[in-house]
Amino acid sequence: MSSTKGAKILSYIIVLLMLSLYVFPLFYLFNVSMKTQSEYLMDPVALAKSIRLDNFMDAWEKGDFSQYMWNSILYTGVSTLLTLIISLFAAFPLARGYVKFSTFCYVFFLISMYLPNPLIPQFALINSLGLYNTQFGFILLKTTGTGIAFLIFVGYIKSVSRELDEAAAMDGCGCSRYLFTILVHMEYKYLLECLRAGLYTEFFSDIKKALPPFMDPEVYGRSTLENSSFIANSANPDVSLHGTGYFARLSGSTAEFIHMWIGMMTGGQPFGYDHRGLCLKLERKLPGDLF
Repeated sequence: MSSTKGAKILSYIIVLLMLSLYVFPLFYLFNVSMKTQSEYLMDPVALAKSIRLDNFMDAWEKGDFSQYMWNSILYTGVSTLLTLIISLFAAFPLARGYVKFSTFCYVFFLISMYLPNPLIPQFALINSLGLYNTQFGFILLKTTGTGIAFLIFVGYIKSVSRELDEAAAMDGCGCSRYLFTILVHMEYKYLLECLRAGLYTEFFSDIKKALPPFMDPEVYGRSTLENSSFIANSANPDVSLHGTGYFARLSGSTAEFIHMWIGMMTGGQPFGYDHRGLCLKLERKLPGDLF
């Protein structure tokens, strides 16, 4: 008992030491920002005599921090968006195996993450393209399609059934439209994982925004009682089928909703085993406001 308590105390001490390594530099930075220039020159380490928020106003106006902030938003936002788009288009064919040597290419992308950053070739390339000291050149350097986003997309796409690709192709959905409107926009997967993780408050709050029974028919586009899973759009070659709704087959959304129904009605594991043998054990996860 004493050894367990001692180990717990030691773990807390280690955590506090590690925390101090992060907190102390932040505290020092905040303390320096509260000083005047003369106070900092006299004693940089001493505590500030008072809190001076005017220093931040002076830095924002005289130091042109508004431009720096805009540059950070511009460079980070645009490069992140381009990285996500490139990573998605690179991950989809490799995850599905639609290109030759997809496994080799995936390993190659994975290895490239551990290689040093080629600063000199990048500088020579940007300089030769005439993009040195330009916003587009910097954004281009920050944009990549082989980082963590690429690996996350590959893992996610592999978890999605290939039948969904075939169903979208049969409905006349193009590759780009499929990627951006179907593959990366799956609320049912998010809801199912919330239920599995025990986030019941978030789950029952979000289903009222995502599931058709709770939607406004004007927003849904038709009566929520129609139970249509797919609607033939204008891409279908048969004009007479445009706008026609079809009942769900065993698609990904249907399978996920069945799992959600089982989780809500039974707790996810309706059968268990105890000293009496196999038994039925229902643990419903239903809030009172649904009744």
